[in-house]
Amino acid sequence: SAQERHTPFLASLLAGGLAGISVDLTLFPIDTLKTRSQSPHGFLAAGGFRQVYRGVRAAAAGSAPSAALFFGTYETMKPVIA
Repeated sequence: SAQERHTPFLASLLAGGLAGISVDLTLFPIDTLKTRSQSPHGFLAAGGFRQVYRGVRAAAAGSAPSAALFFGTYETMKPVIA
């Protein structure tokens, strides 16, 4: 039987936090542009292409801890469930 490899909890937390930040840095500007394109005032009046990363810090501050907790919990419970 193959020896299973266990991921340390701290490594899972770090990986989850970095994943959450990566997702925000990638998708936040796309979501901002989509929201502005749906504005009843028009795309340019809603901000156009200016400051598409405005507010990304707040989004990352929320998603990094939740993604870290998700990864940590998942990796911890994986041997129990499998």
